[in-house]
Amino acid sequence: MRIALLTNAEHAQLFGIEQELPGLFRAVGIHAEPVIWSKQDTVLEHFDALLFRSVWDYYKHAAAFRKFLDRVQGMRVLNPVDVVRWNMDKAYLMELERAGIPIIPSQPVPRTAALDLGPVRQLGWHEAVIKPMVSAGAHRTSRFTMDELAIVEQEFRDYARSHDLIVQEFMPEIAVEGEWSVVFFNRTYSHAVLKRPAQGDFRVQPRFGGITQASSAPPALIAQARAVLEHVQGPLLYTRVDGVMRNGVFLLMELELIEPWLFLDQAEDGIQRFVDATAEALKLSAS
Repeated sequence: MRIALLTNAEHAQLFGIEQELPGLFRAVGIHAEPVIWSKQDTVLEHFDALLFRSVWDYYKHAAAFRKFLDRVQGMRVLNPVDVVRWNMDKAYLMELERAGIPIIPSQPVPRTAALDLGPVRQLGWHEAVIKPMVSAGAHRTSRFTMDELAIVEQEFRDYARSHDLIVQEFMPEIAVEGEWSVVFFNRTYSHAVLKRPAQGDFRVQPRFGGITQASSAPPALIAQARAVLEHVQGPLLYTRVDGVMRNGVFLLMELELIEPWLFLDQAEDGIQRFVDATAEALKLSAS
């Protein structure tokens, strides 16, 4: 069995603890090697399966990434191509909301030559966050109050001509309790972490000073996170469900099905369990 661990040029040998994956896969009889997804001359046909990992630049090259998905459509891919394509655009959040999943209050803003955020003022939010519909890692993400609408419109006016945007209510719970990331392997709960921003910031990513710690997720939170997965068809090797708790309700912020960091270094035997889950998924998909 040969699998390609799809990554980007900046992390050609994967990142952090996941650099151990080739050796751990070898120990269970699987040849796994990092492959840069965007490299034009990459030969993929001799691999039995493709596993998305650190393709963290996909949103910067969305058109090329969609062409890549078209190219590998008929191959064995983890997670499946159709799921990845669906998960690229944050419009999936509104789809899940229509299906009954509580989400962070969100307002889509289709691309336009005349950006007008005035309707956001009518939603009753004190603060909000704006970002592209196709993005990751807090790319072009800004937090603002309703008094700063004109400033944000000016900042995003040119960008909005060619990009769909989404505006979401800012959740103060992020700075207090933190943002939960709940990780599942093959739809089974694995582990969870709490992410908090640095003092005075709202972004939880480490490069902005955010702090992540392993945490024991309450059963009710796990159950609500698992309920989100019921609305996604097909096999899911890995899933990261991000959100906050408000009055006992888990509000979905992001459903990460493409290239999430899985915090394998913050879970007991996390990376080995991921390898075992992958081997199980490959066995099932081959049967």
